[in-house]
Amino acid sequence: MIAQELDPASRAWIAVNPEDALMPLRLETPLGVFSAERCGVGRIEPRDGELRVDTLGELGGLRVPEGVAVRREGG
Repeated sequence: MIAQELDPASRAWIAVNPEDALMPLRLETPLGVFSAERCGVGRIEPRDGELRVDTLGELGGLRVPEGVAVRREGG
């Protein structure tokens, strides 16, 4: 987990799973709660009203707060 909170106008939280093993994920931010039942290798980044997803592995059971868009990047 990486948190950038130096500038309150552009806060960012990045959750990274460097392993091939699947794991559950729950991330509480001011945008709301993001969760996944299964998260493989990759990263998710809630920022600027959207969830940026860049995963090579599985991402299953994803839940995002109402009104938050999901943008897939890379993998």
